[in-house]
Amino acid sequence: MKVRNRILNIFLAVMLVFTTLLSTNKEVFAAAAPSAIDVKNDGNGIAEVKDNEGNLLYKLTKTIEEKDYVSKKATVTIGAEGGTVKSSQSADKSIDIVLIADTSGSMEDNGRIETLKKALKETFKSLKQLEDSNAALKGKIRVGLISFSDKANDISGGLQNINYFTSGSGNKKINDLEAYGATYTDAALLKAKDTLKSNNTNEKIVVLMTDGAPTYSTKIKYYNNIEFYNKKVGNGADYELPDKWYKKRHAYKTEDGIDIKNNGHAGILRAKVLKEAGVTVYTVGIGADGVNFQNYLENIASTPDKFYRDASNMSNFSSILKNILYKEISKPTISDETLRDIMGDKVNLISSLDDIKNSINVSVKNNNSEIAAKRKAEIKKAIEDNLKINNDTITIEKITLAEGESFIIKYDIEPDVDKLAETDYGKWLDANQSATLGQKVFPKPQIKVFMPELEIIKLDAENNKKLENAEFSLYKNGNLFVPYKMTQNGYVNINGKITTDSNGRVKVNIPYGQYELKETKAPKDYLINKEEISLNVNDIEIIREVRNTAIPKVTYSAQKIWQNAAKNNQNKVDVTLYAVKAGNKEEVQKLTITGNAEVQFDEVNKYGEDGEEIKYTVEESNPSVASQMVGNPIVDGTKYIFTNKVDDSADR
Repeated sequence: MKVRNRILNIFLAVMLVFTTLLSTNKEVFAAAAPSAIDVKNDGNGIAEVKDNEGNLLYKLTKTIEEKDYVSKKATVTIGAEGGTVKSSQSADKSIDIVLIADTSGSMEDNGRIETLKKALKETFKSLKQLEDSNAALKGKIRVGLISFSDKANDISGGLQNINYFTSGSGNKKINDLEAYGATYTDAALLKAKDTLKSNNTNEKIVVLMTDGAPTYSTKIKYYNNIEFYNKKVGNGADYELPDKWYKKRHAYKTEDGIDIKNNGHAGILRAKVLKEAGVTVYTVGIGADGVNFQNYLENIASTPDKFYRDASNMSNFSSILKNILYKEISKPTISDETLRDIMGDKVNLISSLDDIKNSINVSVKNNNSEIAAKRKAEIKKAIEDNLKINNDTITIEKITLAEGESFIIKYDIEPDVDKLAETDYGKWLDANQSATLGQKVFPKPQIKVFMPELEIIKLDAENNKKLENAEFSLYKNGNLFVPYKMTQNGYVNINGKITTDSNGRVKVNIPYGQYELKETKAPKDYLINKEEISLNVNDIEIIREVRNTAIPKVTYSAQKIWQNAAKNNQNKVDVTLYAVKAGNKEEVQKLTITGNAEVQFDEVNKYGEDGEEIKYTVEESNPSVASQMVGNPIVDGTKYIFTNKVDDSADR
């Protein structure tokens, strides 16, 4: 029995502690500051994109979280992950690649020729590592290298394996490249066609790298059914063909009636032949600022997105070249896509470009840690180079991700309170208008904005006593503003006035913005606070203490003197204290004086709540005996002295 009682006592003690803690937590939560926003993800924030066979092409991720408890800021995370390779792309094929390098005289500028050599060596090293890390690729990558200036040169002697360029004589031939002469681009494209002339089923890729439009070209015989003469035209200096230049190298008309006025047509036709033969053609324009040059390279490329533009100093050349070859060999399911993220029409992007770049996080899964690290660096640099912000829109161009590769970026947003209607508060709003990768759509998170809470505390200016029944009005843009309160159904306008409770407090909800707070009625026995309080509502919680001064009190008295009456007479008379307002008398208090005596009225306010002094007067009435007032009452400050003479016929 004792043991059972002891167990029962322990249980009751534990329950008492638990109940106390629970009660304490309720109080803490109840006293916690309100949250500025709430956020909600679209499902789990992940969208999977699959092909018709059910293979996962890639994942798109977009999530949102509050940045902190009281600010209006939220952090958005957006990113993508490469999926498994399509079955149609995973066939066991070899890959033949021809790299065409411009070595004309202009490649000497800004040290371009040396940058080209370095980039080629780095690219071949990356290809070697890629081949070594993937058994399926071993021995299946062949590369040819062609240079061109006044003529085209087969540097590699046809297609070679990767070792030829990393440890064989190909490395020396790269070192021997020199910049000289003019630009004969279509001759190089013809040389590439000859290099890839085999009828095998290998995948074929050509990458043309040049810093200028051609200044030589091969004369075209037929434009539509493509055929060339074995003749060189152009002056070696200009893209446009001169009207006359030794009669053989000027603008001309083909046999099928097409006017040829520049050296670009031949290269475009040579590339067309390659593309019709199933060759994928890329172009890299070094310092490609001119419209004609850009259009020329876009027309040569298999599609416009396979044209890459690099700075004149070739700052991105190596990464561009490696990225092109990597995506062609690795068959990424995200290839040269553009991410476009447009903020919601009532949401502002507040992160800077540098902030977003600093948030880039890349993951690469590869058994070879060196390849993983290099590929991770390449992806990050590509994102940094192609990340832009324009009009609250984030874009990242040329995103390429293979299986096991992913990235995310983070940025901060906040609601544009100037665009929020009062009816928007407490409702879910889209955090972005749209976010896409190519044609695929990211999940769409949402944000809910809460109205700030205004708390007014009414205090005695002297002793901080809490004052009830003070009334206030809010004004916005000079107009009376009716505040809100939160309910289960959202925000609704309050009924009645903004009035402090018995604790001297009142809470209302108001949208962000500028307001004027005015006291319209003071607490009882206090002067009204005439200050117009400016409120810049930019935080979720605004607390304003408004102090009032107690109205000073004054005490009035009345003394009665009866002439020709016994000192201890019991004559009676009424005396009344009046407040005089706007010419009218309002009775405050009535007393009765017996005999020769003095009475004192209760304290009264010296001023009205508007600060104006109140005028008081004391009058007598209803004497108990017949009498006559002797003169006017004597007023001594707040003391009124009334003297009466009892009539001779009266009972004294």
